[in-house]
Amino acid sequence: MKKEILFSLAIGATAIISASLISQSDADYYQPRVEVIQNDDAYGAIEYLNSMRVDPTTGKIDPKDVIAAREQAELIQNKKNKSGALGLNWSNLGPNNIGGRTRAILVDKDDSNIIYAGCVSGGLFKTTTGGTSWAPVNDNFNNLAVSSICQAPNGDIYFGTGEGLYTSLVGTGSNAIIGAGIWKSTDGGNTFSVLPSTVPAPNSTGDKFASVGKLATDPVNSDRVYASTLGGFYVSNDGGATWSRGTSSSISLRSTDMIVASNGNVWVKEGSVIYKSDNGDVGTYQAVTGNSSPIASSSSRMRVAVSPQDPDYVYIVTTSGNTFSEMWQTKDGGDNWTLIGQASSQLDPLQGQGSYNLAFAVSPLDKERIFIGGVDFWQWSAVSGWSRVSSRDDSPTNPFYVHADNHEIKFDPKNGATIYVGNDGGIFRSTNNGFTWTWLVKEYVTTQFYKIGVGVNGDVTGGTQDNGTIYIDPSSVQPRRGDRTNFISFRGRLVDGDGGFAEVSRLSPNVSFKAMQRGIIGRSIDNRESYSFVLDDNVDPNLIAGNSGFASFITPYRLWEKLDDKNSWDSIAFRADTVNSSLGFGNGGTDYNGTLPRPQASTKFVANGFEITAGFLTVSAMPDGTLTGDGTGNFNEVDGTFSVSFNSPVSLEIRIKSPVRYIAGDTVTVKSATNELPIVHKLTKSLAPGEIEMIQDPVQSMFVVGTVGLATSPGAFDANEDGGIWMTRGALTNVNLTPEYFHVAKVGVGVTPTNMTISPDGDALWVAASGGRLNRYSNLTNARDSASISVDDYYVSGSINTPNSSVIVNTSINLPGLGGRSVIDIDINPNNPDKVVVTTGNYGANTYVYYSNNGTSANPTFTSAQGDLPAMPVYTATFNSRSSNENEVIVGTDLGVFTTEDISAGTSVSWTQENSGLANVPVFDLVQDRVVRFDLKSDGNSFDGSIYAGTHGRGIYKTTSTANVISNEEEIDTKIELVKSLDIFPNPASEFVKIGLDLENSSDVIITLRDISGRLVKTQNYKNLAKDVEEIELSLNGLKTGNYILTLQIGKEVKSGKLMIKK
Repeated sequence: MKKEILFSLAIGATAIISASLISQSDADYYQPRVEVIQNDDAYGAIEYLNSMRVDPTTGKIDPKDVIAAREQAELIQNKKNKSGALGLNWSNLGPNNIGGRTRAILVDKDDSNIIYAGCVSGGLFKTTTGGTSWAPVNDNFNNLAVSSICQAPNGDIYFGTGEGLYTSLVGTGSNAIIGAGIWKSTDGGNTFSVLPSTVPAPNSTGDKFASVGKLATDPVNSDRVYASTLGGFYVSNDGGATWSRGTSSSISLRSTDMIVASNGNVWVKEGSVIYKSDNGDVGTYQAVTGNSSPIASSSSRMRVAVSPQDPDYVYIVTTSGNTFSEMWQTKDGGDNWTLIGQASSQLDPLQGQGSYNLAFAVSPLDKERIFIGGVDFWQWSAVSGWSRVSSRDDSPTNPFYVHADNHEIKFDPKNGATIYVGNDGGIFRSTNNGFTWTWLVKEYVTTQFYKIGVGVNGDVTGGTQDNGTIYIDPSSVQPRRGDRTNFISFRGRLVDGDGGFAEVSRLSPNVSFKAMQRGIIGRSIDNRESYSFVLDDNVDPNLIAGNSGFASFITPYRLWEKLDDKNSWDSIAFRADTVNSSLGFGNGGTDYNGTLPRPQASTKFVANGFEITAGFLTVSAMPDGTLTGDGTGNFNEVDGTFSVSFNSPVSLEIRIKSPVRYIAGDTVTVKSATNELPIVHKLTKSLAPGEIEMIQDPVQSMFVVGTVGLATSPGAFDANEDGGIWMTRGALTNVNLTPEYFHVAKVGVGVTPTNMTISPDGDALWVAASGGRLNRYSNLTNARDSASISVDDYYVSGSINTPNSSVIVNTSINLPGLGGRSVIDIDINPNNPDKVVVTTGNYGANTYVYYSNNGTSANPTFTSAQGDLPAMPVYTATFNSRSSNENEVIVGTDLGVFTTEDISAGTSVSWTQENSGLANVPVFDLVQDRVVRFDLKSDGNSFDGSIYAGTHGRGIYKTTSTANVISNEEEIDTKIELVKSLDIFPNPASEFVKIGLDLENSSDVIITLRDISGRLVKTQNYKNLAKDVEEIELSLNGLKTGNYILTLQIGKEVKSGKLMIKK
């Protein structure tokens, strides 16, 4: 299929003649099959990182703060046992087939099968097979933010770190992962060591190497190295041992681009000017832009590309702000310039993200053919003009797919038709000069996760930067493969973009939630086959979901579930319904018999009303069971058996029905509104045929979401503030309908919720919001309908007529010394809700971890738990709920994972870095597996309490070091009902409890006791227990007041019941 030709250009002294689309019929193959929301991609991502990382007083990150934190971390490791306080060991779960943002590519000059690639937060990777499989070079580098790479003529390899030069869409651009200088290998890339002259250190001038955007060497002199850095353009003549400023400038200026031509010419962008040197020597750089040049100097991003064939053929692309502006060409090394491209409605490869994504190169096979990559990938040639050479349709059958947001282009030095592109999806290769493309990311595990959710059997769903929401099933044939989940059906469109929070139901495993930027949240009810927008018009009355004014880029939402919520207001009607059954069609005879199916084990049939029909024939039972009418026979109401002899042969369907009754104390099983889970109930009254008893539905859930606080227009009929915190209790019931949401809280106009956590008992919702706000909304236990939940007042003629009747209590929480810094995460100990840990962000502060031991009190108080933790943002935290020590906490930072055994130790909290098996990478989310339904643990190797780490650059990791194995002895047989009745006495209990038995034979008996979060607290085994043993006594010594689940297993039969302990 031919390419789409968009522009017709004159060649020579004149510029653009026309801009006409001449191949409309071919355009379809470039169109994505669904709409990918791209316009907010880079802006929103950088803004989100800014909110967590930059110093709010300066609007940027001071490299000195980052360097100091790294030095603190090294001190901790040097003085402590490296095995760690908790002894965590991590394994990578993938995805091993989806890459992350890549800005650096190097094809070895001597061997095209050896390629290096650098991910901006995932480190340096290497392949020796031409890209068919990759491996990290060294996960223990103290910095994995690889942004540039080059190779000298003698084979030495250099890579630079830090991405800050290219993240200036929002703020100053120093908000990315800060680098740690330049690293060098002199043994063919086997080992690397940092160049001491480039190591940033506090209170030194070395922080210019905290971001090294471009590296190059002289084509013949291996000791000559060039670097574009945060502090300017630098030259080394001794292999990086020392450095000198290349240009004559004496002030610190950002150098964003640099390229060395085959003849030794050096082109560099520093500040707002592009310079050229004929030999690269210090002091020989002359301005190419500005003054009398037709190319204006600009502080916006500009890039230079030089032809490998002819160094006199040079191209410069300019931007205005972040949008594509102009493309210039010179054929004489810069003496004369021709405009060959100008921004228009049909030529915009950067799509407003020029400072973030701008890949640019000249084909080594044609000096008048260039490639430029932004959001999409384009080309220009003197023969064909401008055309788009890629598609964003990632269908496996689409050979033109190249991921969005392209950053770098490199050619195979031995074969110019082979092109490599680095972008936010990893690495792509074309072997036919850019016509078709292949994704080369096997084991290039560099995906940047924001948030993750864990399923019942360890399957993980996570929201990522620019790769949507990814699903990984470790039990599959390809256990580390990631699959991008299907798109969200949103108001008539299928949409997707960056991922965000992710939740998987533990009560209804086929139900899961995913999100994309700015509040477009989808719910799947069919095991991720499809997603539908799950918010109603109460949450989004202005229909602006997906826009920056609606919600945070990473929109916070949470799913809370409980199998046995005794405070539930929901009921299920249990009726003594008539039983209907069929014998099938008659065989032409007159005599038939059978047994009526019993809907409950306790069902009692009522003879008076029993009836058998076959066409026009009807036989009814007398109170004693005698059948009369169009036949004779008998019905036994005790066992449900019947026999009938019709007066004439029957060939039609024979149908049977009988009234039923129940007596008080009978046990019945009904189905919850959530996933039809079985609920066992003892009837409180006798039921005659047709009578009803209302049974509490204890299987409950809450789904909460936070949106930006918006003011309504003056004089509006309803002047309640829009936005804030919304809740539904219907996300898992009536799943074919959009649930109804109620307004839990108004957060204030312009305030943006950023994270939230629900207490294990479901009574309190903790919410973090912009400006350092932290609030607790409590008494949710009693907030069950619109009247008790909604904080909206009722207005008449613009005035409040009826104030709201919400029972929810809003408590504003103070974190000492926080100021306006961001609150990032909140975690509540599921075994003790008074224990709460809060983490905060933004470099430039002293405290990032806060702890409270009175989280349920009217006014919780927090103190610093920073201890000796390095001063840096803490993105996530979790209590180790499977430990008997309630003070164990794990946190995620820019430097991986740290743990403490005593979060309550105040200023003496001692932290240990625990990155065994984990790359030295930012950890944005930690989730501990907290089991809700043990019957869904499908094998004897399941782990209860594993911790999963969502990293921003190296995929997802897991540790089982904190877990209990659910052994075959503890496991509930999935063929057995979730709950069967269990005889427990006394209940509540304090010192002991007796469990009634009904053994038919001598049997093995296992008793397990778990707290309400699912943590195993006690087990007792009996081998070959005699059948005449009627009860077992279980000691409750050492156990605290609370609710527990007691499980009795006799062979394969399992009974469970709730036990309340009161001390």
